[in-house]
Amino acid sequence: MLSAAGGFIGLPAWMHLGPNRFEHFLEPSLESALARRTPEISTVSSSASRLISVLVALTGIYIAYRFYVARPGLPPGWRNGWQRRNRLLLNKYYVDETYDALIVHPVARGSRRVLWQGVDDGIIDGAVNGAGRLVEGSASLFEAHAERPGPQLRGAGFSPGPS
Repeated sequence: MLSAAGGFIGLPAWMHLGPNRFEHFLEPSLESALARRTPEISTVSSSASRLISVLVALTGIYIAYRFYVARPGLPPGWRNGWQRRNRLLLNKYYVDETYDALIVHPVARGSRRVLWQGVDDGIIDGAVNGAGRLVEGSASLFEAHAERPGPQLRGAGFSPGPS
């Protein structure tokens, strides 16, 4: 609704419905852009472009009507004669498959090898496992030291004699 109403703010000059208030509002901030203004398209070529686009749309609507309303049996027959083109259209020109092959699979493979196996398994897990082995090794040193007679580890420091 807002875009429909907003479209009437800057109506083109060829509609002759008054001044373009939006253009006049923006004019002070766009002076440099307006100074390098490109030549405007003539009304004839602008009208021709609009007419061509409307004719293309109406042709598409007419073909769809003929295929699916007037003669619903036509598309399967048409499809049989145009199998290769139909398969190409049904698979959307294989854009998804191409994107998967060129972008998704290489990125996933690289992520698996570099990020998962290299960084996560190698660096992060290696650091955690190394810290665990360090604590385990130092604990075994303290354990071996605690089994011998002499100074014992109590609380925050050593105290002489047996416990």
